[in-house]
Amino acid sequence: MDGPLSCTGDEVLGHFEDVHLFEGTPLEYAEVHIEDTGLLDEVPEHLRRYFDTEAFAQDMVSGGDITQVEIMGRSWVALPL
Repeated sequence: MDGPLSCTGDEVLGHFEDVHLFEGTPLEYAEVHIEDTGLLDEVPEHLRRYFDTEAFAQDMVSGGDITQVEIMGRSWVALPL
């Protein structure tokens, strides 16, 4: 994964209307997203461990679906609304 973008809190505050922020890493966001959306609900439980959540998170970053940012030393994921 590419490193996080670095910006000030004021720079981010100007874009709150355009994005949703999730506090955490892309991997943490991917884990929550998978759970919240039921993405793997139809996959049998014994096969779910084969799903590569880290690769899924990397694909979301490289595809532009999410952006990792660092705000005042904390990691966030920015998602367009």
